[in-house]
Amino acid sequence: VEQWGVNLRISQELGSVQLVSMTSYRDTDADYDFDQDASSLPLVDALFLSTTKSFTQEVQVQSMPSSPIQWILGAFYLKSKASLNPLSLTGLAFTGQGFLADTRYGEIKTDSLAGYAQATVPLGEATEITAGVRYTRDKKDFDARRVLTPIVGDPIVLPKIDTETWSKLTWRGAISHRFSEGLNVFASVSRGYKSGQFAILNPANAPIDPETLTAFEGGFKSDLFDRRLRFNASYFHYDHKN
Repeated sequence: VEQWGVNLRISQELGSVQLVSMTSYRDTDADYDFDQDASSLPLVDALFLSTTKSFTQEVQVQSMPSSPIQWILGAFYLKSKASLNPLSLTGLAFTGQGFLADTRYGEIKTDSLAGYAQATVPLGEATEITAGVRYTRDKKDFDARRVLTPIVGDPIVLPKIDTETWSKLTWRGAISHRFSEGLNVFASVSRGYKSGQFAILNPANAPIDPETLTAFEGGFKSDLFDRRLRFNASYFHYDHKN
């Protein structure tokens, strides 16, 4: 496995706000040659060659640390390409069925764009509320084929081309209250999203639905007995779908 990447962060103060730009590029090449059946017989030998390239750009406008209201506005863009070049399966498990090899090629191109905003507002000296929202749109192009090479005859090619677009509005709300310098109580509810996907190893499979997660959390943080004891506790409940 060979990986490399570069990252650039630029921060610029513009009067009472701060502008932040974050740019990154990642490149991963992974080659695997392994005995999938893990036995003394050559039942299934797998040669797996893959590459992943991704570029991200994020821009934020945010409040200064001295601002009484902490807020952030941002936009995020991801462009990536994941390739299977190829997955080649050989061995007695295939020759017994009349095939020399089961070879699978695939490529998934992703374009993801999101915008978000979040603010933390003080209510008096001891209470803070936080609210945030994010809208994400993901588009994925899938181009794959499975090639079965028979012992006798021409190869059998099974192509699969598909495009899917998913979008989701996610959010977060939280409240915290400082009862004293040594006790802070908080609660939050938030919803997250993971985009759908294609099964690049099994091109014939239907696209995988997006996942959503609604998270509830509550707890406290405390420094007790003249800060000789720190006692923190948290309760969380996750509602995970798909």
